[in-house]
Amino acid sequence: MTTEERMVLDAEVHRKVFGRECRPLKWGPWFAARAGQPILDVPQRDLETRESIPRYSADIAAAWRVVEWLVANTPDQDFHLEHLGESGWSVGTCGREEWVTADTAPVAICRAALAAVTQEG
Repeated sequence: MTTEERMVLDAEVHRKVFGRECRPLKWGPWFAARAGQPILDVPQRDLETRESIPRYSADIAAAWRVVEWLVANTPDQDFHLEHLGESGWSVGTCGREEWVTADTAPVAICRAALAAVTQEG
């Protein structure tokens, strides 16, 4: 998964799961260019708190906040996170027939949460 894809996934989780709006830091590309960082690695900001949104798809601690949301918002379903060896990670709940898979646990968790939100809505 590319950095850009992760940033899009993080923003989707922030908006659709946690109900918070975000956008890239206004001067981020300029500062990133000066610091020699890739432009796409500019953190996105929560519009209310102005803090960088968590990197749900890359940081397991941030992804675990998503797990806690899943558990709290799907109390009648079991939550399962399974390591599939070289095949990556899988996340499922008893309420969904299909499991969500990804190369990393944080990405699988994010995709499962978005699937849960889509299923509810």
